[in-house]
Amino acid sequence: MTEANARQCLEAARLRPTAARIGVLQTLRSAAPEVLCTEALFRLMLQRGVRASAGTAYRAVRKLLAHGVLEREWDDQRRAVYRIAAPGSDALLRLVCRDSGQSIALDDADLYARLRAAAQREGLWLSGQGITIYIDGIGASSSAGERPSPRHD
Repeated sequence: MTEANARQCLEAARLRPTAARIGVLQTLRSAAPEVLCTEALFRLMLQRGVRASAGTAYRAVRKLLAHGVLEREWDDQRRAVYRIAAPGSDALLRLVCRDSGQSIALDDADLYARLRAAAQREGLWLSGQGITIYIDGIGASSSAGERPSPRHD
């Protein structure tokens, strides 16, 4: 992502284009499709020469998240990880391929309600939060348009 593209993204979100915000966007774009926790994001920003303190970088992440520029997910270690939000990423239900990082928004209110009810039965209260399901293989396809064969790890 060029600085000009980052500035356009920030202006579209009605955010002032600061060096920290531009650095966050450029660093996340260069890491895609990987998601980054704030610690890794800050380390990569420093390696890229972005001059910002850890606190400034964290505030930039929170502001970008609040304005819908970033998406937050939770990794296997229960850490928040971030990626640049895809257009139309306000879906409450999303499938994400662990291998490719490809993300698919599902517009299925009934499925979301059933998953939310199942979570509540187990003591998890989502209170309107989105559900992200990580799966293997949605990014894979064959040239003939056939379904990919299942992975055996």
